[in-house]
Amino acid sequence: MAVIGGGRMLSEGTPDQLRGQARLWVRAKPARQAAALVAELASRDGANLQRAEQAGELLNVVMRETGPSQAAAVNRELVEAGLEVSEIRTERRPLRDVFLELTGGRSGGADSLRQPAGRRRRRAGRAPDEVH
Repeated sequence: MAVIGGGRMLSEGTPDQLRGQARLWVRAKPARQAAALVAELASRDGANLQRAEQAGELLNVVMRETGPSQAAAVNRELVEAGLEVSEIRTERRPLRDVFLELTGGRSGGADSLRQPAGRRRRRAGRAPDEVH
């Protein structure tokens, strides 16, 4: 895939590459212990986890790859440590969000064709400085 804006290529790659790193959202109690355990898991050699950040009551875990087996492995570690896991889900940024970020919020629709203020088109038959 390629993202084009203003007549230039802004980025290209597979959809997964453009969407960025996978995230795993985890709700576990006690939250501080869950965050510490996930940080420990991320520090292991060859770990699929890169880092974890507390986001309110949820842990936002950045992963190299995400899928059912990775989510299950994190869940298993938390449960075996005696923590109460009530939610676990995977997520990647939607391509629409990536597109809007790369293009500065322009959708490619009519708003992309508007002329900047001060650079209006001249009407046919009128000189630019003509006064009536």
